[in-house]
Amino acid sequence: MIVACALARDPLSIATTIDQHRAAFGSGICRGLDAYTQLHNDVLGGRAPARYVVFVSPPSGIADRLIGLVSAFYLALIQKRAFLIAPHPMSYELLYDQPFINWTTPAVPEATAGPVMWPPKTRQCANCDAAAPAAPAGASSHMSCPVCHDDGPGRSAAYFNWINVATARAWHMVNNLSAVYPTANYIYVSGNRGTSVGLFQNVYHQRALRAMGLRASTAFGCAVNYLLFPKPETLAVIKEEMDQVLAAPPVFGIQIRTDDKHMAGADLAESYAEQYRYMFECAEQMERALGISSNAAGGGAIAPKFFLVSDSVVVRQQAQVRAGVGVRGTSVGLFQNVYHQRALRAMGLRASTAFGCAVNYLLFPKPETLAVIKEEMDQVLAAPPVFGIQIRTDDKHMAGADLAESYAEQYRYMFECAEQMERALGISSNAAGGGAIAPKFFLVSDSVVVRQQAQTWYPNKTIVYMRSKPRHVSDSATGDMHGSRLAAAEHWVFGMTDYQVIHWWSGYGRTAAMRAMRELGVHALEARGEDCAVANSQDVWQLGDGYSGVRRRRQLQTAARRLR
Repeated sequence: MIVACALARDPLSIATTIDQHRAAFGSGICRGLDAYTQLHNDVLGGRAPARYVVFVSPPSGIADRLIGLVSAFYLALIQKRAFLIAPHPMSYELLYDQPFINWTTPAVPEATAGPVMWPPKTRQCANCDAAAPAAPAGASSHMSCPVCHDDGPGRSAAYFNWINVATARAWHMVNNLSAVYPTANYIYVSGNRGTSVGLFQNVYHQRALRAMGLRASTAFGCAVNYLLFPKPETLAVIKEEMDQVLAAPPVFGIQIRTDDKHMAGADLAESYAEQYRYMFECAEQMERALGISSNAAGGGAIAPKFFLVSDSVVVRQQAQVRAGVGVRGTSVGLFQNVYHQRALRAMGLRASTAFGCAVNYLLFPKPETLAVIKEEMDQVLAAPPVFGIQIRTDDKHMAGADLAESYAEQYRYMFECAEQMERALGISSNAAGGGAIAPKFFLVSDSVVVRQQAQTWYPNKTIVYMRSKPRHVSDSATGDMHGSRLAAAEHWVFGMTDYQVIHWWSGYGRTAAMRAMRELGVHALEARGEDCAVANSQDVWQLGDGYSGVRRRRQLQTAARRLR
């Protein structure tokens, strides 16, 4: 892990020229994609089987096209296929260079590639994939499902049409994408629904993606920067503004969408532009919170700038007229510190990885520490996915009398949370027909009674240490290191799990989860009945807030109501 964090140096964050900016993409946090470059070139060069993913742009704006592009690319990466972009009226080749791979469709001999048969809604797709979601409302009668198979003369093709299909992310989260039409020569993909973040909840692929150095927070950006870089003539259009952005940190990007029609016809009235003033006021509030407001008394050493994009010329004009952290931890808050955030990012660190990188850089358990729970550790490493469940009852239960057995039932909801996550991921062993993946629970708790009850509740599913009573590290004498070793070893192995359910008031579970550097998989619970949907998982800002570093959910709900 020390090596992984050290290699993740990212010069992008300190680039002050466009040449530095472009060169930065060849290293840093996205370098794990280098392995795909060789595979792609081998397919195009005839040294690997002729298997392709062909992306066909949806009839939408740049944002929708990039979302679909990235989703199609990760399907190609997972299935070990070459990635191509089909010809389109808005030619990507005219706007973008190809920094790492050649994705131009004619790279494949026409006799082999055949015609680009699209859009799929004009094709008869009767052979629907069994696991495919239903077709979206209003879909063509020829398109009975978004995912279908079609054998043509001398070739085999599959069609993925994710345009306006709300279930696209969920489908990518629960299916083994390697097994979807693996024998098809071509998979044509179009869509405007993002799937890259959801892949980091997919138990079939999340570990391989993480092993490449990718994270949910970097997957989209890495893919776009890997596939595209604006041509010089594209950037030349706004060179003056670009130079200002690169030279003047910090810069607040403000994007205001009024209506696409304002780009093609009459703009909105000048008096109407005032309603968008709140977007700038939000940026000014962020300035004040960061202590860099140029409007503050006495000014400031740092002069922040606004970079505005909008579909309205009136809004752009008005902007020129009018413009004038956790209680204990600090690592997350440093990424909002304008004096240091760029330097930290330049090292490849992010708010989601800073704590984990530091712990893994400074510490690693001794063999005799991990030996205490070697049996449990081996099970955790061998049985993905594993849900780490940490239940804190009271420190006193490690030193004296434990809680009553009947009282352990009140903590059952922690396991029910993990089961809810299982169902959302499509891997629940309790589902009808079972499942190919058998998830496990790795439990740590200050209560032996809770540990025993877990084995009763989930006898074939729970991984838990039971050979001695846990001890608090402050109570474990230097002459008897077993208690301290057990605490350190369980903490470390907890960070090896794929998802974590922890008590909001316990720093033990929080720090173990943050060392794991997982995303979209931590639920810090306060009480029974909280929704454990993936969308409700805590990010690093929430894990780094509150008494023990985890913000209470009721505080989040109160804050959300205030925003509304």
